[in-house]
Amino acid sequence: YQLPQQQQQQQGDQVQDGQEDGEQGENGSGEDDLGDEEGEEGQKREVSSHTLHQSRQDADLELMEAMRPHIVSGEPNTERKSTFQAHLAPVRSTDEVFAVVAILMENNKVRNATHNIMAYRIYMPEKSTFNQDCDDDGEACAGGRLLHMMQAADARDVVVVVTRWFGGVLLGPQRFALINNTARMLLEAQGYISKSSGTSAAKQAKSKGPQSKLGPKK
Repeated sequence: YQLPQQQQQQQGDQVQDGQEDGEQGENGSGEDDLGDEEGEEGQKREVSSHTLHQSRQDADLELMEAMRPHIVSGEPNTERKSTFQAHLAPVRSTDEVFAVVAILMENNKVRNATHNIMAYRIYMPEKSTFNQDCDDDGEACAGGRLLHMMQAADARDVVVVVTRWFGGVLLGPQRFALINNTARMLLEAQGYISKSSGTSAAKQAKSKGPQSKLGPKK
């Protein structure tokens, strides 16, 4: 496994700053791209773009060590030179979310990727509601779409991060489906959602740890 070439990374940075805007321009604004992928109450979500950075600052070292064995990474999926890889872990608090993201950011391949799209949902039974949020990490609307998929499938008590290494070819709206499908496959494999109905499955045990190396294949 290795990262894409440096030139591809530089191109990826351009995507974040401008080229992905071109993709949105082909299909309307980012809000139009979102379409019916709005929040559960029909309101457009405002993502917290600082979440990944905050995770690295706020994560407790002892908690990080406790969470480390429970992080699972799926197989990398390459489509038209862009590689996508999902990671997840069971969480019961935002502190655990920050710890999981901080652990992932320790890996150079993940940290230097073009985007790390994140979403989490934590059920709060005492309030009969969810603590949930998402982060685009520069991939406009991707975090909200990922969270919407998790809401529709009733995935709970889990954080998902989808890493994208941009390969130099613009994917247009297809990138959102690739991000969500990459996350969905890992959620299904780990028992957070049902393959048949799309609803949540009972999750009694912690995840067993990484099942795949991080980063694109050679």
